[in-house]
Amino acid sequence: DSQQNLAAADGDDAAAGKRPLEGEAVLLTGATGFLGAHLLRELLIFEPERRISDFARAGADLISVHPESTVQLGAVINLIREADCAAGVVLNPATPVSAVEHVLDECAVAVVMLVNPGYGGPKYMDTAKTKIAALRERSPHLHISVDGGVSSKNAHELVDAGANVLVAGGSVFSAPNKRAALDALRVRAS
Repeated sequence: DSQQNLAAADGDDAAAGKRPLEGEAVLLTGATGFLGAHLLRELLIFEPERRISDFARAGADLISVHPESTVQLGAVINLIREADCAAGVVLNPATPVSAVEHVLDECAVAVVMLVNPGYGGPKYMDTAKTKIAALRERSPHLHISVDGGVSSKNAHELVDAGANVLVAGGSVFSAPNKRAALDALRVRAS
């Protein structure tokens, strides 16, 4: 399955440089009908609690937030759920699993970033695989998504570590043959 994933940035955060509402292809591996969701939103904004209702009214089924973006992560997760959306958390390369552990039971997804949002640069594969394995052990029910630098070259490692949702942007959209790139990603992820 493919879903539409939109990231919204306010320009005052770690994702500076990432275009607001940038679309990405999402590959779901083993998460058939991912929460029945058709529109996923990652809020790359400070104080996301101010915008939860806006995104819910706009049709988001799932809203994920960065723990660094708010002083009350638990309250934000509750606001998301009260808006009838599934909640998620996003872990940047430097964000430890312990920063979100207290809300994981209330979340449907954890997004592990391979790169710092909004910036290319090095992929933190070893760090990401360690986080994925820790999340899978801690919360077997959780959908674990990986974003930023996902390609057919690393898909198998990520799935082996415990990820079941892969978000691929550049590796698919910059390929001369997008269908072949997506097919290669699917094969390597299975």
